[in-house]
Amino acid sequence: MQERIKITQYGLSVSAGGWDGVGDSGTDAWLGNHNNKLDRCSCALSSEAKVLLGAVVGDLFLVEFANGFQLVKQYDDSTAELGEPRLDVFNPYAEDQEQVAAGDYAMVTIFKRNL
Repeated sequence: MQERIKITQYGLSVSAGGWDGVGDSGTDAWLGNHNNKLDRCSCALSSEAKVLLGAVVGDLFLVEFANGFQLVKQYDDSTAELGEPRLDVFNPYAEDQEQVAAGDYAMVTIFKRNL
């Protein structure tokens, strides 16, 4: 299944050496909300995106922007209900400017299921 989803970024808080404002203690400790470790391949899904994609923790996604920029991310974290499907890319130390330039929406496909 492939869906067009809003793509955003999050990272470590400024106090933890990152860029993302105040942040939260779990993210600053590199912990996802499933008591798992975050890494540079991690992403979070809003509850709406999780339902839309039928995703489970550990699934791998191909994120394809209209300009051809691509990312491979793993579902390791979640965000609150946001009223729309959203995939948040974990970029711990700096916002990815190439991703910013690619735009706000991308086609997201689960290409490996965590069974």
